[in-house]
Amino acid sequence: VRDGFQPQVDLVDLEETHRNTVIAAGGSDRFNDLVIDYRVAYSRATYVENFYNEARYRGQDIFIGKYNTSNPHQPVFQLFMPDGVTPFVSTNVANYNSTTKTSLSNFFESAVDEETSYALNARYPVHLIGENGELKAGISARLRNKDVYNFGGTAKVISPLSAVSQSVAPGSNYFDGAYPAAPYADIYAVRALVRANTTLSPSLGRDFNDSENVYAAYGMYTFNIGKLSVLGGLRVEQTDATYGNYLTSTDALGNNTVSFVKHSKSYTDLFPTLQAKYEIQPDLQVRATWSTGIARPGFTQAGGNAGVDFTASPRPVYSAGNPDLKPTTGNNFDLDIEYYMPNGGILQFGLFDKEFENYIFAHTITNVANPVFGAGTKGDFVTYSNESAWARGMEVAYHQKFTFLPGLARGFGLDANMTVVDSRFLEYDTTISATGKNQYGSLPGTSHLTYNVALFYELNGLNLRLSSEHVGASLFGAGGSDKSGDTIQASKTNYDFTSSYEFDKHWTVYFNVKNLADTPLRYNVGGATIQREIYGQTFEGGVRARF
Repeated sequence: VRDGFQPQVDLVDLEETHRNTVIAAGGSDRFNDLVIDYRVAYSRATYVENFYNEARYRGQDIFIGKYNTSNPHQPVFQLFMPDGVTPFVSTNVANYNSTTKTSLSNFFESAVDEETSYALNARYPVHLIGENGELKAGISARLRNKDVYNFGGTAKVISPLSAVSQSVAPGSNYFDGAYPAAPYADIYAVRALVRANTTLSPSLGRDFNDSENVYAAYGMYTFNIGKLSVLGGLRVEQTDATYGNYLTSTDALGNNTVSFVKHSKSYTDLFPTLQAKYEIQPDLQVRATWSTGIARPGFTQAGGNAGVDFTASPRPVYSAGNPDLKPTTGNNFDLDIEYYMPNGGILQFGLFDKEFENYIFAHTITNVANPVFGAGTKGDFVTYSNESAWARGMEVAYHQKFTFLPGLARGFGLDANMTVVDSRFLEYDTTISATGKNQYGSLPGTSHLTYNVALFYELNGLNLRLSSEHVGASLFGAGGSDKSGDTIQASKTNYDFTSSYEFDKHWTVYFNVKNLADTPLRYNVGGATIQREIYGQTFEGGVRARF
């Protein structure tokens, strides 16, 4: 295959600092039959992008690339000058100097995320129904606040790549030299160039100060009636959230006014739960559960903040929160039958149905023009909305050590499980669908088929396991207006081998190989692979000592 291309090189100099602090305390006290437990915790996470300096150089759109995918595991590239004969030297800075101005980006960001939580629980035997009745109740509070501040600056200047890089051969041949390397960069020259031509100013559209406080109380009662065990409970949660961000308004004369605005949300939810377990025989039981839950939107999803990430690749990304976004709530129904066998063996079969209200989904419109990207530049637009959704399916699991086999064969065993899921949500409604009709899809990150199979051997201190994991294709990202443009994470099957031998209670040797088949991670659009990640095998070995 032959195609034209425009060479591009990005030189990035950045420094980040992450700090995490967690403090927790708690305890438990017994007063005859009354048992009380309590805890308090504080966490603080800070992130500082001390600096981000980027210089992006482009060459002329006149060069020629030849490549073939006869080996899809590693496509082969051959790059040429415009004559199609002279090789393109990827480390030659002259190939990136054109009339196109050099793009410079300079950013600074700081973020603080703090949370304080409290919980108090009590349980007491109460014989209202059946036997072994117990009442449990509790209260809790989670108080969270997050602040994010951004500064940025961009510019385009005429600056040859030779000012910050040298035409030298690559110091390392990644992937055995199969792919071209960039010129050698003088990172200090990049830093000086960016800072001399850009000025940091507040990126107010990306700043926010949000808080979310959740107060909860619950009560639950458990009891037995013969072979039947029942758990019933109710949880109430009060959510108080405040989202603060900068908003730019324009009056009739075209004058802009920037102000910091806040909007608040407050809502109360009830979450009932009912679980019943019936023991048909000591080794055979059936379990049925109805549970409810909530998933609140993140600050960047529900806040009114918006901003452009010019460092994203291959295009800048404009992200905007949706202040009208609602939390996702779910009703979950599960039915399981479990059969227990000797030596920890189990055979399990289950059915489930999960019904979601206000499922939160990120809509992405790709490669569109917008003034926020700058004149002549296209980018991707991301925002969030609520949809109704559901996921239904079955799961089966089997684990057994074959102790019934004779002699050394009794160490063999099998461990396997499989989940089949059918899910659906409204991916594109009629207002944005390219077909003018509703288009439905499977939930993001939800594979129709997932299974794990492992053959193991455990006997006399020797442990061997050969396992495989299969994850079916799933939706990774929406394409904008039509399912044909969706990004799909392709199905993937991994194979691993682990082993160990325990000489005695003190010494153990081990040897493991992960990703035996070197299975690539692939992303497809319209059936064509747009990204392939290859990781190779990972070998581990060593000695463990325990005293």
